[in-house]
Order: sequence, then C-alpha cells, then structure tokens
Amino acid sequence: MRIDHMTKYTAKLKAKDRITLLETIPKEGGIATARIIHELRTRLGLAVKEIEGLPDFVSDPQSGAIRWDGDKERAKSFTFSAFEQELIVASLRKLDEATKLTPAHLPLWDAFVGSNGQVSAGE
Repeated sequence: MRIDHMTKYTAKLKAKDRITLLETIPKEGGIATARIIHELRTRLGLAVKEIEGLPDFVSDPQSGAIRWDGDKERAKSFTFSAFEQELIVASLRKLDEATKLTPAHLPLWDAFVGSNGQVSAGE
C-alpha cells in the first residue's frame, strides 16, 4: 500500500464511528506512533457537551451506558494526515486479516480503505 505523505485525507464520521475508530487503533507503539495515537484521541474523542447534544441522548447512571439515535445524528468532517491515515488503514487491515472486523467497522473501512480495498483519497 502506497500513501502519498503530502496528501490530506478527509472522512465524515458519526460519534459511533469515532468511538469504534479509537478502539481500533493501537493503544501503544514507538514514539512516532504514540504521537499519532495521542493526536487522534485528542481530535476524535467526544466531550461531555457533545455527547449530551447527540439526538435523543439517554444516559443510564446505573450501568454507565449511553444511547442516542445514530440515524438522526449528522456526521462531522475530519481531516487526517497521511501518517494518521496509514495507521488507521493498517489497523483495519490487521483486523481484516485476523477476521475480526465487525459491522461497526464497515463505515470506517469504506471511509479509509474504500469499498474496493484501495486506500481512498481525501476530498
């Protein structure tokens, strides 16, 4: 896989996609990977105010679970560096090779890898 390191990549992601993406990328790595992970977690993480603003948001204090109507939610546009894109694509491909992709990963696969398995370019 060849990624143009000068290109910026964009993807529209809903809250669930962002949560799934943050669960998909590595938790640790070398210094360069750690910096990319930190930057992605900072940008993609959901603030309390954003969570409470989700459509039909409901919180269950007993279980700690939260729910919202994802169909009513508007996706937000995010720009990714080529290095971030490369990390995300590698993480998704690793799950694919291990046959551990779930339906929750499909929007991420389509956004970052593309439906034909090729790296998708940004807008």
